Amino acid sequence: MLFSSAKKKCGKSVLRVLRVFVLAAVLFVSMFHNSYSVHAIAHPEVKTLADLVILKNWQDQEGNEAEAPVESVTVMLTENDLIGELEVTLNSGNNWKLDLYAEELSAEGYEGSFEEYMVSTFNDYIDMCLDEYGDTVEEAQRYTQSFTADEYKTQLQEATASMTVLEDSKEEGIVTYTCTAEDGSEYEQEYEYTYEIRYEFTEYEYRGVHYFIPCVVIELDNTLIPHEADVPVIDKTWTGTEAEETSVICDDETIVLNQDNGFVHYGLAENDYTSAEEYILNAETVETEALCDVTVKEAGEEDGVVEINGIKYNVTYSADTETVNETVNGIPYTVTYYYYHVNNEEIVQPVPEETAEPETTPEPETPSETETPGTGVNTADTFSGGIFGGMMLAGAGLAAATWFALKKND
Repeated sequence: MLFSSAKKKCGKSVLRVLRVFVLAAVLFVSMFHNSYSVHAIAHPEVKTLADLVILKNWQDQEGNEAEAPVESVTVMLTENDLIGELEVTLNSGNNWKLDLYAEELSAEGYEGSFEEYMVSTFNDYIDMCLDEYGDTVEEAQRYTQSFTADEYKTQLQEATASMTVLEDSKEEGIVTYTCTAEDGSEYEQEYEYTYEIRYEFTEYEYRGVHYFIPCVVIELDNTLIPHEADVPVIDKTWTGTEAEETSVICDDETIVLNQDNGFVHYGLAENDYTSAEEYILNAETVETEALCDVTVKEAGEEDGVVEINGIKYNVTYSADTETVNETVNGIPYTVTYYYYHVNNEEIVQPVPEETAEPETTPEPETPSETETPGTGVNTADTFSGGIFGGMMLAGAGLAAATWFALKKND
């Protein structure tokens, strides 16, 4: 077992364990013409080869950081060759992260960070190696055991191979927590729980010696699994004159749509729900398959035409779906809306146009052949006037002759 931990019912002081730890964990990288040769200090009492960090992430269904639904969780590492069996608590107080040895150092009264402690101790050990065992790094390395970084990582992987990380006694998969809704009621919330084990190495340099501090990081991810809800919505739109009320038939159920409900209805039967939230919290669940096989028809419609209050409308139908993430009463949902649209388009009767009589263009007068241009006098009129005058004179003469004849005979 590589870890000798105070967490595993061990009476040793953590600081004492850490001092042994650093003797083993210092890895030398001596510089020969800018090339590195990696070494680790050997010691017969060494059992600890890496630090251990456990952290947890809470995520919503889209993978964004989310608020934790509970105050704390218990994480257990099953028996393994790195640290044995270990149980820790993660909570908002430690920001859902536990640096095992930093926590123990704090309990022992050390005021600096874990990294500061490790670097200080490593550098002291390098001073001891160089000053007491030789004047050069090469001579100091006679007391070291050589590893490549990949070889060292392989050792850590082998040490953690049998480890299982349990959250509240549950393995990877679905974990369920009891949460509180906005109205104070309790509900069960599921999360998908996964974890990853990483091996990280932070490199430092002191007195020409390069070394790194190894760390095993166990990262737990809890991704929210939202509740699911299907909401059928029947709505009506108008083109032209809007009626005050109408009805639709939905699988033999009559549903009234009017101006009071905005011509929108939630559900497939008559009810008093005024919002999708009310429907989700109160309505009985309808099988998704059934929502895909719904028939909606406007009451009184025949051959695509309906008459309401003396006005005729063409009626058309359409359907579509929309899926969104919503929070209802503080509970996360993935809501799928099944829309059934009814559109009424007013039939406007054409107004007959008045037939106007066509305008006639007067024919131009044909001038007389005897008209003398420029005189303004018609010779034909002058001639006919002369004849009439002659006749008048002849008649008068005849009358005078007759009068004298009669007078003579008397």
